[in-house]
Amino acid sequence: MTHLFLHIKDKPYFSQLMYLLFLVLICYTLFSLMQMLALLLMGYDVKGIEQMLDNIDAENMPMLKVMQLISTIGVFIVPALMFSYLQTGKALGYVPVKLPLSARAVWLTILVTICALPLMSFFMELNQSLRLPSFLGSVEEWMRQTETKAEKLTYLFLAMHSPIDLVVNLAVIALFPAVAEELLFRGCLQKLLVTWTQKPHLAIFLSAALFSAFHLQFFGFIPRMLIGAFLGYLFYWSGNLWYAIIGHFINNALQVVAYYFTQSSGAATTAPDMKITESLPLSSVLIGAALFAGSLYLFNRQFKPTPLLMATTGYNNEPEAEQ
Repeated sequence: MTHLFLHIKDKPYFSQLMYLLFLVLICYTLFSLMQMLALLLMGYDVKGIEQMLDNIDAENMPMLKVMQLISTIGVFIVPALMFSYLQTGKALGYVPVKLPLSARAVWLTILVTICALPLMSFFMELNQSLRLPSFLGSVEEWMRQTETKAEKLTYLFLAMHSPIDLVVNLAVIALFPAVAEELLFRGCLQKLLVTWTQKPHLAIFLSAALFSAFHLQFFGFIPRMLIGAFLGYLFYWSGNLWYAIIGHFINNALQVVAYYFTQSSGAATTAPDMKITESLPLSSVLIGAALFAGSLYLFNRQFKPTPLLMATTGYNNEPEAEQ
């Protein structure tokens, strides 16, 4: 029975993509049912669960964070590991996660992520200023209502009253999503699309667009897609998913930490999803963009292209000697 499902790498690429999407759908369904069953066993009834999800407040946050953690594992990590197993017979055989890391490349990853913040803030403001044609007014209204609800949830998730709350949020909002989403979107989806199309730039941006769309936050679609793209390039150039995971973690963690301290000082007035550098002067955005491009270039230069590996998988994995 096992042999029927192993080595899907020999199947057409479209079939492999369907396997991946099927695994995500199945895991999403199963883990949603598990969440529902757990809540029922804890004494909630169906009406109570509906009220908790419709009227989110601070009292429900601990439970919602646990549900979020379960969902992150179930919707991203489990399908990615299963897909890798079906590809290679190993849970991480398909996804290149290798140690040790280049110290210089790690620092460049942190630098490029920090330098991206002003640029992402600019694109966030641009994205939020977009308007749909008048005949799609009802669609835009629905999108904005969805965005408002998501922003409210973000506020409640990020409310922190102690260092312990900060650590919990760093785990739930930064660490687990970084590992989980990179495993699925870059480690599995992007790698599959690169080997399928042999057009890495197309594959990177397509994976990034799907990554952004999955979050269902329409007025943050462009900056989130661009974040997904530069994380995709970190993975593509290095051939090692750890750098994309580190970049993803730094991006999320900076926002959690910034909100923690601005909240403590009473300065937090907006949900922080890519807004901690909002309304910067254009000169600051341009300087940030230049630093971002420069650090990304240095990261690329850190790795040597290996033609045979690139021809077969589309990925490099030989770091240059440390200077």
